[in-house]
Amino acid sequence: MSRPSTATVKVFNLLGEKLWSQTSEGRSGLNKIVFDANGLEDGIYLYEVQAGDTRFTGRMVLHR
Repeated sequence: MSRPSTATVKVFNLLGEKLWSQTSEGRSGLNKIVFDANGLEDGIYLYEVQAGDTRFTGRMVLHR
């Protein structure tokens, strides 16, 4: 993020159901949000990160 803004991270299952969400006031530069995967099964999930006008969607594999 190049400018301070509110950032929201959401995690979905493959059916599109939202399982987790967190909003944080981001600062300029690199920011971190701790993702608590307790209660989620191993598998493939989708995530969305939105900060200002920028939105990114990706896939992740949870395996413990």
